Amino acid sequence: MDTSTLLNTLQQMVTDVNEINGSNEKIERTQKFPQLKPFLKLLYDPLSTTGVTSAQLEKYAQKKKPGSMKVGSVTPATKKAKVQRENDLTTLMEKLYRRDYSGNEAKDVVLDFVAQYPTHKTLIYKIIDKDLETRMDVKQLNKAFPNFIAEFSVALAKDFESGQTYFDKTKTQTKWLISRKYDGIRCLVKVTHGHAQAFSRNGNRLPALAPLEELVQKYAGSKSFVLDGEVCAVGEDGNENFTEAVSRAKRKSVRMEKFRYYVFDWLTLEEFESGESKSTLEDRLRDAELWIGKVNAVEKIRLVTQVEYTPEEFERWQTRASDLGWEGLMVRLNTVYKGKRSNDILKVKKFFTEEYKVLDHEVGPMRIIDPDTGRETTIETLKSVVIEHKSNPVNVGSGFTLDERQKFYANPTFIVGKIISVRYFEETPPNDEGKISLRFPTFVALHGTQRIL
Repeated sequence: MDTSTLLNTLQQMVTDVNEINGSNEKIERTQKFPQLKPFLKLLYDPLSTTGVTSAQLEKYAQKKKPGSMKVGSVTPATKKAKVQRENDLTTLMEKLYRRDYSGNEAKDVVLDFVAQYPTHKTLIYKIIDKDLETRMDVKQLNKAFPNFIAEFSVALAKDFESGQTYFDKTKTQTKWLISRKYDGIRCLVKVTHGHAQAFSRNGNRLPALAPLEELVQKYAGSKSFVLDGEVCAVGEDGNENFTEAVSRAKRKSVRMEKFRYYVFDWLTLEEFESGESKSTLEDRLRDAELWIGKVNAVEKIRLVTQVEYTPEEFERWQTRASDLGWEGLMVRLNTVYKGKRSNDILKVKKFFTEEYKVLDHEVGPMRIIDPDTGRETTIETLKSVVIEHKSNPVNVGSGFTLDERQKFYANPTFIVGKIISVRYFEETPPNDEGKISLRFPTFVALHGTQRIL
């Protein structure tokens, strides 16, 4: 299809689709233009950008008008360089995507193209912005033409409180993995036949991460896969600086040389583009570990440490997150990858630590491994202590060592009536009786009859 016919047909489709408001009707109208599929697929490719906007073009065009320049100033309007001419819309878009044209040269080429098709100036500007303003996105285009465009859809986490019920229901039946929540920016490295490109979670290119792309390409061979992880700017103290990471990664003309990429998932290209994997998280992590093991750059690319969830392990990680000033924790279900927000990935925020007076204690049986015989046995010991949070009694049963449990069982006065530090995640919502409690309350320290330090 020649460019004039393409622009006329696109304009007709935009006009027809904008005559109605219903989503289903818009989809039906779009289906009447199957001849536009090749260009629509190119236009709505979520991983490609033109590098220029209609607003930039208008501003640039105003500066180039005669009489708009200050005396003695030098801009593209006064340069003698010949403007490259493109008269095919598809070729123009492909070259802009590849950055064959960039900066002022790209603006000159696009404005020259507009001059060739002046009656379609508004439409061409919409094309450059990659938005025909029909209120249709990639998902709706894929309904009009099934499996039309590969969507850039990533797995997203929910806050722990919103997934609490799901977590409690599944934690004893299926495996969950705990890991540190890194303070950086989400970055997916898409490798297609050995060529790597870094994207944000929204599918925007991250040109400042060219050093990461080059490192991945060095060890990618001719393979196609997708790495999912977090890019951090690391300071001299070894901690991540989120503000600095965002500032660096969003720059277009600066290479982010000092970074660390923490990988927490690995997918085949087919799995990523379909939005769901066939393999479980642990299987995918093994694939990631095998590949990262070949990369001789541990200071640049690392696999995120994941451990199986148990209440005891979760307590240990809580303590580490608090003591080391981490942003929080992540808990992931060992299941298939889903390119959407789901309860399979939960963000655990920072924990709170407060002091409480112990009002009472509870005892009961506990199964342990006898250190002398190595066999499992049952002993009577401290099960929990009772504190009061906002006039509500709360049991704290986690965080005690076995020695502490036996000491307080034998001598309850060593802890009852004393002040202790308790770490918890958050308050629970009021129950049917209007009472609240604490989630994951954990004993941290015993202070005595009063808090001295």
